[in-house]
Amino acid sequence: MVTSGALGVMVAMIERTAQGWRVSVAGMLVAALLLVAGTEFWAIRILNDGSFLYSLDDAYIHLSLAQRLQHGHYGINASEPSSPSSSILWPELLVPLAGTGAQAWVPLVLNLAAALGAAIAIARMLERSLGRPDGARRAWLLAGLGGGLLLLFNTVGLLFTGLEHSLQVWLTLLTVLELHDVARGALPCARLWGLLVLGPLVRYENLAVTLPGLVFLGAMGHRRAAGLTLGLVLALLGAFSAFLVGSGLPPLPCSVLAKQMMLGEGLSPMATWLMRLRDNLFHSWSGPWFALLVAVLAAGAARATTARARAFAIAMAAVPGLHLAVGGFGMFHRYELYALAAAVSSTALVYSTTLRRWFDGGARLAPIVVAGMLLVAAAKSAYVLLMTPAATHEIYRQQFQMRRFAQQVLPAPAAVNDLGLVAFGNTREVVDLWGLANPEALAARRAHRQIAWADSLCRREGVVVAMIYAPWFGSLPATWTPLGALQFSEHTRAPESRARAGLEWLAHRWRRRVAVSQVSVDFFAIRPEDVPVARAACERFRCGLVDGVTFLSR
Repeated sequence: MVTSGALGVMVAMIERTAQGWRVSVAGMLVAALLLVAGTEFWAIRILNDGSFLYSLDDAYIHLSLAQRLQHGHYGINASEPSSPSSSILWPELLVPLAGTGAQAWVPLVLNLAAALGAAIAIARMLERSLGRPDGARRAWLLAGLGGGLLLLFNTVGLLFTGLEHSLQVWLTLLTVLELHDVARGALPCARLWGLLVLGPLVRYENLAVTLPGLVFLGAMGHRRAAGLTLGLVLALLGAFSAFLVGSGLPPLPCSVLAKQMMLGEGLSPMATWLMRLRDNLFHSWSGPWFALLVAVLAAGAARATTARARAFAIAMAAVPGLHLAVGGFGMFHRYELYALAAAVSSTALVYSTTLRRWFDGGARLAPIVVAGMLLVAAAKSAYVLLMTPAATHEIYRQQFQMRRFAQQVLPAPAAVNDLGLVAFGNTREVVDLWGLANPEALAARRAHRQIAWADSLCRREGVVVAMIYAPWFGSLPATWTPLGALQFSEHTRAPESRARAGLEWLAHRWRRRVAVSQVSVDFFAIRPEDVPVARAACERFRCGLVDGVTFLSR
């Protein structure tokens, strides 16, 4: 009843805002975003017995790193440095409240702020492309298109990943708007130069925005400032790489190198690049859309009437083009969204005259065609939004249970291959056999060494139990003793409400795996003498498992 009442109030607020259109389209988008995000938050809490968890376990890598950074150490384990984060800046933003009970909420708060900023930026872009609303009908139209863009950019889904992509999308939208101001004849402001520097510090991929943006600004006559900004960006990225090398690490984060190893192993660099390009174009949802956007922006450049407009369209076409050529796609639909936001918003700006003529001409077909294209293009984002509570429920039933085993049931050093919750708040060693937290493991995997390195590493760090996806490793040390497997199972407890029942059906019956790589985690005792203690711990672990998961002993 309370939830239904709250939803009714929010809907009424949106309707009143639309009728009183002078409040602004941005206010309508903010209200809609808060409504959807609030519903997702409620569903997550309902599914996970009142607990809030992020939809990806990777969020807890950054939180764990922030806890170490608070004490001046860059890494997950206090005994060695490591570079498990693909973002230079994001873990730093999590440091102020590290070690407190509020720390786990910081990514959610930061992402909500960034999502609201993105909603306001989208409203600015739409008003610039189609004109400010002069009545309720136009306000509804812009708000509807803005809502479609919020969905297309997976704004709410990104919010609940707990990662830096919401901030990345917001900064990208702001950068596009500022560059468009320059294309219209304005001088670049200090904010624009700051955005161009900040983007790559949030995600390396934002170089695909910064580099074309600086080339565009140089072409507009700001060569000296563009050159200085490029030098600053390269100096900051180089300084971070120098810091990593000085700490005994590779010049790029281990998380970046680990992802590169997943494609084209054993192939030449050219063959690897061609394989990536093929996969991006033909085996991803967004790849074909990116190719279409590049073509549309290139056509916009060809028909531009001024050199400034032409240069802006070319620079913006380079953003999806660069990501298509060297970027990644997928991973719960988050890697490519900054480039999608840049390409779609700049397309609306480049074709603003045409769009305004369509919409102002009174043709009812134009809004229908645009809305239809948005809905089709946003199908992947809609799926992620719908499955976000289910993703958090998988984290709850797998990594959250592994964390309980490593930190409460058998409080001893543990080995994993999916770093995150097990390390978060853990004062003991966590051996990451995938290599994000242990550079030695990453180096061994890159050198194709036999799996014996894993046994040596675990024994040296005093690991009692390894909790891993066994299929990831092929062969395992012969001295490791199988203890059992943590597996998903059907719910046996009757749901307390219809809402819970519906959410459980969505989480378990429509699709069994959303956010985790495997539905089964294998447990192994490292040393034969540890088997009795480990088996006893597994029995205690079994007794405390949540509904929807089981432990099968071996």
